[in-house]
Formats: sequence, structure tokens, C-alpha cells
Amino acid sequence: MVLARYGLMGCPTGFQTAVRNIGGKIDLELGHLDLPNDLAVALPSPDDSSSHNIPLFCLQRNIVSSLEGVSRTTALSVYFSTKQKESYRSGTFYGAFFEIINQQFNKLAEDNPSSYEMLKDLMQELLSLARLQFNKLIDKNTNTYHSFLDGRSVEMTTSGVFEKIAQESLAPLTVMDFQGRENTKVLVIQCSKSTELIQAVQEVLANKLIVSYQRIFFHCSEEISSKFLIKNKDIRIIHFPTLDNFSTILKDITENSSDTAVSLIQQIKKGKDTLQKIIKDNEHSIMELHQQYNQKIDNLHKQLGEKDRNIIELQKGNSENSDLINFAQAVITQAKEKIQGHTGNYARFISRDDYENIRSIEERGLKVSQNIYSAIGKQEEGLVAVRQTTKTLLMIQSVIWFLSVVALGGVFFFLIDNFGRDQNRKLGELEQSFKDYVSTEIDKVTTGVNNHLTALSRQNQITVDATEKRVNTFSDKEKETKGKK
Repeated sequence: MVLARYGLMGCPTGFQTAVRNIGGKIDLELGHLDLPNDLAVALPSPDDSSSHNIPLFCLQRNIVSSLEGVSRTTALSVYFSTKQKESYRSGTFYGAFFEIINQQFNKLAEDNPSSYEMLKDLMQELLSLARLQFNKLIDKNTNTYHSFLDGRSVEMTTSGVFEKIAQESLAPLTVMDFQGRENTKVLVIQCSKSTELIQAVQEVLANKLIVSYQRIFFHCSEEISSKFLIKNKDIRIIHFPTLDNFSTILKDITENSSDTAVSLIQQIKKGKDTLQKIIKDNEHSIMELHQQYNQKIDNLHKQLGEKDRNIIELQKGNSENSDLINFAQAVITQAKEKIQGHTGNYARFISRDDYENIRSIEERGLKVSQNIYSAIGKQEEGLVAVRQTTKTLLMIQSVIWFLSVVALGGVFFFLIDNFGRDQNRKLGELEQSFKDYVSTEIDKVTTGVNNHLTALSRQNQITVDATEKRVNTFSDKEKETKGKK
């Protein structure tokens, strides 16, 4: 639905308007149509009786905000010089306007008689509305407002030119038909007759000069141009005969900018398509990495199960063989200490069978010791392997995090990062649990060995006592034999 509005504007006591909407309700303020002081003072003196015959047309674009969002408006308006109510201050005005919302004057810019006549009718209708206001609200003798403008209604014009243009001559704005809010430049085009005013407006529309300026003024007064220059030296003023060359230069600039913008938009679209493809491809890759991650964790659980079994076997081996080791060491040591004081080879006091048994126990104990140390070494290697597996999984986590950030631009970062943190926490708990388990089992083995040592110590003491008794008996018999001799 095309939205447009037209009506009256002026400054009885501050800026006021009376509006008629086309296409529906328009909740946008009209303050942007008010002339700033440095522009309003360019109007002819209100004391000049001919000022009512010197219109100042303005084509302008503005960005207007409302509760419903931002709208881009294009307006063609006309201003005449007057005085405020109960004031003789110059620089105020009365006039009329026609404004379109988020549209452009498409057909009015076409180079054909029909477009020219329609634009001519539009400008004539604006002059008629302004004249209507002058006749009803302004004292003709003093050129001063005597009544307010606010609250007044605007009747539909008999020509219906505003409604016709809204229905037939507009087109939606494109990205290259409007600059940003920062564009505040002003262009003034001085003409020599009213027909040139119509031609100038049409040429500005055709060459899209309004894209480069916020306001473009059209008039047929040398006085207005002089006042513009006095009050604002940054305003650019050109004469209608040079407008064609000026328009050509700006048109080339605009078209080059348009081509650049179109190219940029295409690159952005291409980049967007590429990004979507990357997201799709990497979504599959991340799912594969996720599965690999889970497989690694399953393998880690299996390895921990194997370590549990090895620890149980080690504990069992220690339980079975610790008595042999301690028995062999205790018997040999204590036997040597007890027999050391006797003359001759201590082997004489121990039977050959006992001696062979002790030697066998000693050799077996050494072998079992080697096996136990080897088993413990394997368990340590297993723990190193678990740590290496954990490190590998953390590296995989880092790869997934990197892919999430770089390839997906943060789309899956939150989920992957949380998943990685959770897995990292589980791995830490798993490794700590394994360490605690190993420590507990070692404590159990140590306790078991100590218990065995205590029991074997008692048994060894009995054996030593028996051996000592045999030695003493043998000594007594030896002494008795010597005595008889």
C-alpha cells in the first residue's frame, strides 16, 4: 500500500501543519519540513509586495523515526515569505507540501510530455494550496498571520492530482536511492522563468541528484541566491543552463557508486552462501568428531577396566609370593646370624634338603620380585597411557572448539564449548578416580604385605628357634663325644 500526504504548513507562532493522508494513517511528524534559520532568511522580505509572487520550491529527503520504525520520506514543497502572528520578525513562511513515504517519483522523472504535464500539475496544485492559506489565514495588508494553522482540516483538491500521482507515478525506494542521515548538503538551482522550474525539478529527479543532497531548492530570484550565499557559504548555487552538465557529472559519480554498491552486495551474498555451505559442511564434521570423541572415551573406560584387572592380578601375585620372598630372606638372614658364631661351615648345621629349599626359595623370590617390579612398571605405563589418551581427547576438544569459532562464526560455539567443558570435567574425574583407585589398591597391597610379614615373622622365628635348637643339640652331642674320648 502506497502512503502519501499533502497539506499546508507555516509559522503563525512556530511551525504548524494541516494534513490530509493518502492510503492510510501516517504517524510521522513533519518538523523536517520546517526551514532552518540559515535557510529561511534567504526568502524575500515579507514587506516586499511582490514576495507573494516569488515561490521557493524545495525537493528534499529525510529519515523519520516513529514507534513503528524508520521511514524514508521524499517531499516537494513550496515556501513564501510572511510574518508571524503578532510579530514583525522576518524569516518566517507559509506554504504547502506533498510527501511520499518509502517511495520515489518514478514516472515524473521520465522524459516525455505526459510526465512533464503531471509534474507541472503537481507544482501548480502546491501553489494553489499555498494561495488558499494566504487568503484565509494571513492579513494581506501587513503580510502577517492572523489565525492559527493547527487543527484545521485539508479538503481533497478538485483536481485529485495528489491522489493520482500516489496511485500511478511512484515506485519503491531501492538501496541506492537514499543516502544516510549524515547527508545534510544543500544545492540551489536558479532559473529564469517558471517553465525552467518544472524542467529543473524533472532533471533532478531523472539524474537522481537528490541522492547526493538532502535539500535542493528551485527559484527564479537573484535576491534569494544572494541571501543564500551571505548566510551560508557552503551552499552550492548553479544556474539552470549549467544543470545539464552538472547532472551528467553527478550521474556518472552516482552510477559508479551504484555499480560499486551492487558489486559489494553481490560479494556479500556470495560470502553469505559460502558461509552457509561452511556451516553445513562443518556441522557434519563436528558430528563426526563428536562420535570420535565418544569412541575415545569408551576406549578409555575399557583401558581402565583392563588396568583394574591387572591391579587385581598384581595384588593376587603379591599376596601369593610375598610370603616366599620374606621367608627366604628371613630364614637366610637369621640362620646366618645364629650360626655365625660357630666354627666351620654353617651349612654343616642345616640339612642339605633345608639348604636346597632355602636356595630355591631365594631364587624364586628374586624372580617373583622381578615380576612384581615388571608388573608395577606396566601399571605405571598404563597410567601414562591413560594420561596421554586424556591429552589426546583434550586436543580433539580444542580442534572442535576451533572449528566452532572459525568455521561457524560462533553459531555452535556455546553448545560445543559446554560439551567440551563437560567432557573435560568427566575426563578429570575419571583420571582422578583411576589415581585414587590405584592408590587405594597399593595401600591394600602394602597392608597385605605387612600382615604377611608379621605372620611370616612369627613363623620364621619358630623356624629359627628350631634350627637353633638343632644346632645346640648338635653342639652338646659334640661336647659329650669329646668328653668320653
